[in-house]
Amino acid sequence: MLAVEAYSWSPNLETACEICLCEADRGRRVGFAFLDVENRDEYHQWGRLTTLACRLLRRYRLGKVHAIQRILREQGVSVYLVNEQQAGPDRLTHRAAGLSTPAQLRAFRFEGASLGLGVLSSLIFHCKSLEPDLDVHGPLVDALLTAAARSFTLTNRLIDEFNPATVLVFNGRFSCAKAIAEAARLRERKVLFHEVGATKDRYYLSDRSGHSASHGRKMLRDDWDRAGPDRETIAAAFFAPRRAGLTLLEARHDDGRTRDLPLEPTGRRRLVYFASSIDEYAAVEDAFDVFLFATQREAVEWLVEWVRARPDSELVIRLHPRMRDISAKERAWWMGLSSGNVLTIPGEHACDSYALAASAHRVLTFHSSLGPEATYLGKVAVLLGDAKYRGLDCVYEPATTAELERIIDDGSLPPKPASNCLPYGYNRVMRGIPYRFYRPRTFTDGTFFGRRFPPLPSRIEVAGRKLIGRVKAKLGRLVAKRHVISWR
Repeated sequence: MLAVEAYSWSPNLETACEICLCEADRGRRVGFAFLDVENRDEYHQWGRLTTLACRLLRRYRLGKVHAIQRILREQGVSVYLVNEQQAGPDRLTHRAAGLSTPAQLRAFRFEGASLGLGVLSSLIFHCKSLEPDLDVHGPLVDALLTAAARSFTLTNRLIDEFNPATVLVFNGRFSCAKAIAEAARLRERKVLFHEVGATKDRYYLSDRSGHSASHGRKMLRDDWDRAGPDRETIAAAFFAPRRAGLTLLEARHDDGRTRDLPLEPTGRRRLVYFASSIDEYAAVEDAFDVFLFATQREAVEWLVEWVRARPDSELVIRLHPRMRDISAKERAWWMGLSSGNVLTIPGEHACDSYALAASAHRVLTFHSSLGPEATYLGKVAVLLGDAKYRGLDCVYEPATTAELERIIDDGSLPPKPASNCLPYGYNRVMRGIPYRFYRPRTFTDGTFFGRRFPPLPSRIEVAGRKLIGRVKAKLGRLVAKRHVISWR
């Protein structure tokens, strides 16, 4: 097995090393290669200063890589550091490739590899927009394209040299990771993807990307069937009012503020839609199967139109906390829906989502975990898109808009049994493999064989980013509070 990495993020780099050591313990021949390419994804949090940060902090990034490689060598794993200059000096630009729209970038192929999809996924990640302008972000697009092409070329050379049966890669959706996976796929090598798990103490490892809802459904059911006699108790912990000790994934996307404000009733029949932060699924293959609505926007537009014609009803759209950082264009679309009997609550607002769900006549989701969570609270929950809990009979799953209207209008409709939600709750607590060598403190910090990563400059960066985030969140909450009060 050859692990090929281009990302030094914690815990992802440590996770790749963890898997290498576990495979070596099983007697397997294992190698670890790090691609030293100009990977702009590593510095996405710097925004407009990404280029400067990439140049200034690149050697610190390599410092972490060198330190962790020494640990691997001490444990008997072969290690290779590959410089991007070995792939040639040529840069790949969107203009030279004839790319001017996101659709063209999505379809772009490089030597038969679908690199454009990964570059688009990274671009959306940077711009927080589902339709980024390639000309406005031209230098970033060119840097992502070049890094992807070089990662693809370097991975091909590694495969030629070492002939691995399996290639291990992080995530699989970002520009460089997609390129690595494509190189392995075209050479007909088995690809394993690793990612964070349900909690900070676990990691995901599978031959299918973690973004596939259908694969997630299969894994969920398999894990539930294999679980021990205490599975119901473990699953119920996910739905507890206070998830003490679980340190679940969504805490990474919050600003740390207690969300305890209710939205008082207005006398109208309240439909609450919990918007999913699905930008990470916008440019990946086979993420969702299409059922009632193909996209979240399509679902929301239908709900808005339906509610507008019914003055006795209201639609409250609650944006995911992670959506507080979406682009101005995306934010304008969501906030532009607010008027009359439709309200959009921004991600930074301190509204209590669970109290909001409890006040709802119907809870509607496209992908959000609030579907089964609302059912567990005793509410009628409706799934409009695809999710790994589809098929558990824990939410209503209308196949037509006529059926959806009936579910919304039928006041005698009972909620689905809460017990049907337990397999999903178990998956959210136990998904993944417990770490053996890496000791996480948080989702982004931990020790590996007693060493803490990342180096000091990155810690300063994280502290500065948190401070800026708190200031932005406070200002955002003031605006959001005024917006909601005005609607009421």
